[in-house]
Amino acid sequence: MKKKNIFAALLLLLSIVAAVFVLTMTFMAIKRVGEDYASLKNNDLSQDMSATLFYDDHIYAQIGYGIEIVSGYKDMAKDRDDFLVSSLRSLDGRIVSCGTLYTMMISVVLAYYLYVKNEDNNLKHVLSIILSVIVFFVIYLLVALLGHVLNSMPFRLTGSWLKLLVSLLSIIGGNCFLAVLFRLFRFKKILAVLAIPLVFILFIFGFVFEHGIYCSPYIESFEYVAEIDPRILDEDFEGPVYYDEEKNVLIVEDKQYEPERLVNDEHLEGPTRIAACAYEALDPYAGNTLYFLEEVDEITIPIKAIPLYVVKATIWMIAALTIKRNR
Repeated sequence: MKKKNIFAALLLLLSIVAAVFVLTMTFMAIKRVGEDYASLKNNDLSQDMSATLFYDDHIYAQIGYGIEIVSGYKDMAKDRDDFLVSSLRSLDGRIVSCGTLYTMMISVVLAYYLYVKNEDNNLKHVLSIILSVIVFFVIYLLVALLGHVLNSMPFRLTGSWLKLLVSLLSIIGGNCFLAVLFRLFRFKKILAVLAIPLVFILFIFGFVFEHGIYCSPYIESFEYVAEIDPRILDEDFEGPVYYDEEKNVLIVEDKQYEPERLVNDEHLEGPTRIAACAYEALDPYAGNTLYFLEEVDEITIPIKAIPLYVVKATIWMIAALTIKRNR
């Protein structure tokens, strides 16, 4: 057997082990959420309530929410049910978001094997790349769904399906770029090893740059209220202090304070924004965090940006279909 086939087989085995590990840890994390969910769902409403829903797959995804309600509160059951709905929706958003990251990393580990198996047939190579991304992600969703069903929890695919599909398409486009490199680069095994950490680094930088590009130029803040009424920072202050979501005001005793509009320092402008956009154009995997950004950072990605990512991914797919390997 050729050395390249042995190395490809090892990477195939590694990708399978990684996939099984991710699926197992995801299922176990959902199981732990299910235990907390059932406990809170069946909580004795005659007692004070204090509980959390915490998701941690011990890989990358970690998020938790807590609730405290004093017994005797008339809307105790409603608040508990509302908490279960909203927190589980956020947890599911994080599960799906991280699924795109896990799909990308496992498909990168598998990339060299797919090249070796299809090095003489560009069409089969591209199709294998597409299938490897779609198949794992679908299996990941099915495992997440199974975990929810077995624990009697609803599973909500939150967020935009369009952004999710574009994120997966961007992963496919990036892997097609990697396929082209395998055909042109002499030291393919070194490339196969280096690609794994480099793609993750691209993901981190892409997440930061996309956050800066798409986040709002302004943010709303109630920090000025503490300067007007410093009592709200005192732990012994007994007056009612709460945020009215419908009116978008902070209520302190009998006074209402509207939010102050401030410049968002995280929003990129000028040369930094131009550099970030250039990075987005040059990074073949850019776009894989779009769904992640909407679910994790609650940033709305403008629809007009979507075609740009689709075009970029399509270009790399066409390149992978047409560029032949060096003999």
